[in-house]
Amino acid sequence: MDAARLDNPTETRPGSTGRRGFAKGAAGLALGALAFTGVARHGVTAQVGAEDNENANILEVPGARLSYETRGSGPLLLMVPGANGEAGAFSMVADQLAADYTVATYDRRGFSRSQLDGPQDYDRRLETDADDVRRLIEHV
Repeated sequence: MDAARLDNPTETRPGSTGRRGFAKGAAGLALGALAFTGVARHGVTAQVGAEDNENANILEVPGARLSYETRGSGPLLLMVPGANGEAGAFSMVADQLAADYTVATYDRRGFSRSQLDGPQDYDRRLETDADDVRRLIEHV
């Protein structure tokens, strides 16, 4: 596949349904988090300064302290940030979804307010990100 095709995110590629298909698939994955409620809690939480956000908390996980926020009530919907790793990307949509769900957003480890306790292990990044998601779901 040539670079020109990769630069056009709306173009349909073999085995793909384009941008709309991706959005529908991503929404389905996000809604899959709804099944993970009522599980035992892990980690320790501490309220961060009220000046940051009254719903902001810290979840201590191995190697990091994850900053997360919750809003709304109902089944849990955890929004996982991508490229920039920051929860703020979801603020507007999370406010809308909070009418029907308990929406949890977080900064991935090493991004924004989520601090590392040591160096980032890039060889295990996907594994640690997935474990962080699991721990957040179980905790919230």
